[in-house]
Amino acid sequence: LTKRLKSQIDENVYGWAYNVTDHAYIDDYQSRIFILANDSTKAGFAENIN
Repeated sequence: LTKRLKSQIDENVYGWAYNVTDHAYIDDYQSRIFILANDSTKAGFAENIN
C-alpha cells in the first residue's frame, strides 16, 4: 500500500491508526499493520504478518 499521512485518512480510521503508531506516516514495515481507507470505506482493516 502507498504510505499516506494519517491526516489524509477518514477520522474514524485515523483514530484507529493513532492507537497503532504515533508516527506521521503509517509504516507497514515497522508496525506490520495494513490500513485500507478510501471515500467509501469507514473502517480499518488490520492483519498481522508473522
